[in-house]
Amino acid sequence: MPFKFAISNPINALILFQIMLFSNFGHGASQVLATPKVMHIAAFPKQNVQGKVAVGIIKAAYKKLGIAVEIHRLPGARSILQVDRGELDAELMRIKGMEDTFDNLVPVNIHLMYMQVAAFSRLKNISLKSWQDLKPYKIAYELGFKLLENNTKGMNVIKTSDPHHAFRLLNENKVEMVIDLKLDGMSYIKQQDLKNINMIEPALKTFAVFHYVHNKHKNLVPQLEQILVTMHESGESAKIHEAIINQLQ
Repeated sequence: MPFKFAISNPINALILFQIMLFSNFGHGASQVLATPKVMHIAAFPKQNVQGKVAVGIIKAAYKKLGIAVEIHRLPGARSILQVDRGELDAELMRIKGMEDTFDNLVPVNIHLMYMQVAAFSRLKNISLKSWQDLKPYKIAYELGFKLLENNTKGMNVIKTSDPHHAFRLLNENKVEMVIDLKLDGMSYIKQQDLKNINMIEPALKTFAVFHYVHNKHKNLVPQLEQILVTMHESGESAKIHEAIINQLQ
């Protein structure tokens, strides 16, 4: 006689529910989640100019998907680990290739924005065409800025605890140049009314940064890529960028 499991029996229904619950639970870590209501996004602790632009763009992008954004400001090494472990949903912006080191990070392969590194000085008529052109000068920049450390090896460098300290050294004629993110340097010069310090054109380096999500949200990536393409092509991203820049002028 075939076995019949009577769902109408309350006890049997409870047993079936528990079987379904725990059989799904075991696969939960590898499943892609449904569209979240809020994305918890890691970002660097300093709310610099570039960070403000990136937050503005990414909030606008997620808003088009009906998703709110909450920013969590953490030290860089800690933030990316928390995203990789799935404790946070995404990383605001990083350079390309982070997925090679962190297996659970999925890049949105359309740039979020471009950033620039520039030199600032009190000296006039300086031409910088490459990193090697910095060699004759005494320069300062923030400790831990890996791009700068890699490109100024063997040069006369003072590494400071923060970029503001570097600009103070420049203003006091203790160094001849400061290297910093272009928009941050411009912002600090305006805030401190440093009229004798100018940015040297062109920028030393221009590079793209990208948004990363934890792989549980990888279903959002194609949509985010299309949204970013549209935002860039329509000028919406540029308007967000310009609104921040206008605050510096």
